Amino acid sequence: MRCRKLRKLIVAEGAVRSSEIGDHLAHCPECAAYARDWGRLQNAMRRVAEEPVPEPSIGFAARLVRQLPNAAAAARARELSLERTGRRFVFGGLLAALLLALGLLVPQSGPVRSPEAAEIQTARSEAMAAQNYPIFSNQAIEGEYEFAPQGGGR
Repeated sequence: MRCRKLRKLIVAEGAVRSSEIGDHLAHCPECAAYARDWGRLQNAMRRVAEEPVPEPSIGFAARLVRQLPNAAAAARARELSLERTGRRFVFGGLLAALLLALGLLVPQSGPVRSPEAAEIQTARSEAMAAQNYPIFSNQAIEGEYEFAPQGGGR
């Protein structure tokens, strides 16, 4: 018989009754010590159970009644704390789901992102760039534009 199975039998039965258990305990000092300790524990628990229950001290009932509202308030505070934590998780999950839904539902193209608007924007930026270059503007033709001095001077 294995030690683990024997220990479960000792706890379940409380005493060594089988010859197989007795044989194992004779050859296994660890299980014999376990059975001895278990028997001592059972005897000690029986002796404690046989002792009379002491009478409550003076004012015990009054102290107990005074502490009952405190215990109820502490239990309610724990319950509220768990409730608040749960609400935070629920609201966080709802917010994440809302953001995900908005991200999926918002169209990828809009008035700014449509191909026509992009072409118009590109044409405007090219026209603005052309106005700043003297070659494309009337400044070079009229001679109003000054070039940087040659010779590397800054």
